[in-house]
Amino acid sequence: MNDVGSHLVDLVPWMLFSEKPIDYRNDIQMLNAKRWPTILSRTDFQKVTNESQFPTYLMPNVQNDQLSLFGNTEAEYRLKGINVRLRSLWNYEPPPGASDTHYAVFRGTRARVEVRQAKEKNLQTEVYVIPTEPSHKADILGALQKKIEGLQSRYPGLSVEDLGTEFRLNIPAKYRDGHEAHFASVTKLFLSYLANPKSLPAWERANMLAKYYVTTKAIELSKSGGAH
Repeated sequence: MNDVGSHLVDLVPWMLFSEKPIDYRNDIQMLNAKRWPTILSRTDFQKVTNESQFPTYLMPNVQNDQLSLFGNTEAEYRLKGINVRLRSLWNYEPPPGASDTHYAVFRGTRARVEVRQAKEKNLQTEVYVIPTEPSHKADILGALQKKIEGLQSRYPGLSVEDLGTEFRLNIPAKYRDGHEAHFASVTKLFLSYLANPKSLPAWERANMLAKYYVTTKAIELSKSGGAH
């Protein structure tokens, strides 16, 4: 959770309370956390590191010539009363035809929003909206169309497709930044803050503290065996 999982923790306030400060002392309640290992054989370890032997500092986690690498963590907490569950997995290899994968669900009273990599879309990340009941479908579609109309000035070409039991947002390719392009944008913004520290929004500091509170408490809870 302190490694790649920190990106998941970042996404939560960005999705739910964009550009709003999070007070980790009052807004976050850690509930539970657990961890489990990815098992690596010596052969797997050699392929990844090009080292013939496990290093000394990892030997406490080696048994029967297999390394238990504790890179998987699940954390449950409440953020301003909203229940959150995060799971960060570090497998030896990705699924066939994929690299890093991501899946997110946001549950509402009448629908849920899913960010998933569907096989029929060649594992490209897509956004789906699924009504909780068939009777909600018309209202959900109307709300989606109204929202998309309001976004046309910023994102022309964005549309919604009815797939029967769910809706998919059709996102034009020009809005799909790759990892490197996105990283470059983030770096540019970071450097602007570095050049002019007063331009850093107040919520950035608060939310950074909140992020590391979640990640470090999750690790602490997982090592101690669970629920707070």
